[in-house]
Amino acid sequence: MNHLEFKKIMEIFDINTIIASLRDKNGFDQDVYLWNDLYIHFSGDYYVIINGDIKLNFSKYIYNKYLNNSYGIRVDGKKTVTDPCDETIDGEIHTYHIDTKEGLVTFLLEYQDYLNKKKGLSSDNILKFDELMKQLNDSLTNHIDLSLSTADWMKKNATYNETIQKENTTPFGVIFRSALDDFDRTINPFSNKDIELDNSLSYASKVEISTHPFRDSRKNSCPCELNIKDLSSGNRVSFYRDYQSFAYHLHYLIKDGEYLTASHYFSPSLNCEYIVIDYYGERLAQEFSIRYNITEGLIESEYGYSISVSEEQKQEILFELLKAIKYAKTITIDNMKKQEKVIKK
Repeated sequence: MNHLEFKKIMEIFDINTIIASLRDKNGFDQDVYLWNDLYIHFSGDYYVIINGDIKLNFSKYIYNKYLNNSYGIRVDGKKTVTDPCDETIDGEIHTYHIDTKEGLVTFLLEYQDYLNKKKGLSSDNILKFDELMKQLNDSLTNHIDLSLSTADWMKKNATYNETIQKENTTPFGVIFRSALDDFDRTINPFSNKDIELDNSLSYASKVEISTHPFRDSRKNSCPCELNIKDLSSGNRVSFYRDYQSFAYHLHYLIKDGEYLTASHYFSPSLNCEYIVIDYYGERLAQEFSIRYNITEGLIESEYGYSISVSEEQKQEILFELLKAIKYAKTITIDNMKKQEKVIKK
């Protein structure tokens, strides 16, 4: 969870009573919110801290109900999810660390239900989970203009545009650039003009999405980060954009012990565009890695030397890029694309 996600959740739950400010480990002040006798603040890292006197029966209920999910609701700041019975000496839990926005929304809804039921009231706030996650995800994605294509973002970068102009002079260059654009649009499906995305509520149970700006948060076209994880497989993609640079990443488990990573990025320090593809893993018979400097037409080694790319290597890179697009599609488009309704006759 990032700070923007935390703040949006506080807004959605109308939690606005700030009683103190704490300095986090990075030297930034974090507001402490008071809600139902619980003290809630962002850690400054990737998790939220909740302090209070939380009854053991509630903690046991949360532990048993959500043990096998990836929400990261951790008792007493333990590195892993642990049985609250092992972490109490007075029948109460005093600290929770919560890693994900789904975990924080779940905890707050369940705690509302717990308090209401203690008062003898019927309460099923947890049923609002999907609705609130839709509201949250819509708010986060609307906060940043993710519809910008790579070309839109890099339109003022002379080196990037000169590379594209050069590619347009050869049949292979046109095909290769089209594949790169397709890879980018698959990693960031919000920029894909060829598909219609479904309602976020429809894919909330299939993918976990996080996005936030790096800075200039009042501007929709600001530098930002987007992460999408397929909840059934754990495979994930990520997208970053910063001034005069970008990066699209795929991390994919092909089968047990065999992984693929593929990256398309522009390095501002080197002023070069790259495609990097790696196959690795303890069960892989032979690891494979290729790093192609698209700008300069070079195959580069991790040891510092480089050679001009051959026509055979270009074809190999294109083949691997098309495979990476296919894998990335299973994470994003297959989960998020609006499905056509089948009308039975």
